[in-house]
Amino acid sequence: MNEPEVISHLRINERLKAADSTAWKHWFAVPHARRDGLYYSLYYSTDAHADPPSAPPTANMLWDFDAENIVAADGAQIAAWPDAAPVPHNLQSPGTNGGNQPFFRDNVTDNINGHPVLEIIAGDQMDMAAPNFAPVLEDQSFTHYWVGRVSTPIAASAILVYNYSNVGQEVIRLYLDGVGGASNVGYEYENGGTVDVNLAAAVSGVQLLTWVFDKTAGLATLYRNGTSVGSSANVGGVGAGNGYDWGNSFIEFFAVAGGVACAIGDHTRLVGYKVAHDTATRESIEGILKARYGIP
Repeated sequence: MNEPEVISHLRINERLKAADSTAWKHWFAVPHARRDGLYYSLYYSTDAHADPPSAPPTANMLWDFDAENIVAADGAQIAAWPDAAPVPHNLQSPGTNGGNQPFFRDNVTDNINGHPVLEIIAGDQMDMAAPNFAPVLEDQSFTHYWVGRVSTPIAASAILVYNYSNVGQEVIRLYLDGVGGASNVGYEYENGGTVDVNLAAAVSGVQLLTWVFDKTAGLATLYRNGTSVGSSANVGGVGAGNGYDWGNSFIEFFAVAGGVACAIGDHTRLVGYKVAHDTATRESIEGILKARYGIP
């Protein structure tokens, strides 16, 4: 087993005691080699010999879009974003509804903890073309992790993910930042018309956002950097006994209708699952992503 590098100078009396248990937390430096330097993130374990986590688990994974997997020069426009899920469904641009190709950024100023980003500006759009998931995944809960940088509030629904043609209770639109002139984060569903559900006020800067839609509990919860910031009884969307369908049409990312209402900002990681993750699983994945992208 390859031992991670121990950061001894960050210890107190060689160890830091966990606040909620009798276990000791051992801190490690996890190096991330990049072309423009070497970056470190922090990881702790109660096992002094534990390897640091490396990637989100693949069980029940819908997609895993990591900007590190885009092979392109800094400043190039991107026609595809490879999916790292076990059964991949790559994103394409222009999308089915059109839209412009986003720019790939990988330089000393346009990165997140040394990792490249996909820059979305007004008019950009990508989508997962149909057919994609086969057979169609019906009546699903849903968990989505997003890592990126938001800097510009948008006075309209800044769509992150939109399961385009689902109808009735199965429509899902995650939005990042801004609806009706206010800056919020939440989701939309169909109930005889579009209903917006603001879960938390938007904030600028690099962050990890996690949406958990639990169809059994009929609850939608938003977490920012691992902390709950809002929840709602998802009556019109994932109500008790109702879930989302995937695979009956194309799925739009970053915008709708050819680049309208764009999620303007830098995007480096999007990971989706067809289940509602429990606390332990969610916190484990959030820990992996926070360590990788240098999020406190």
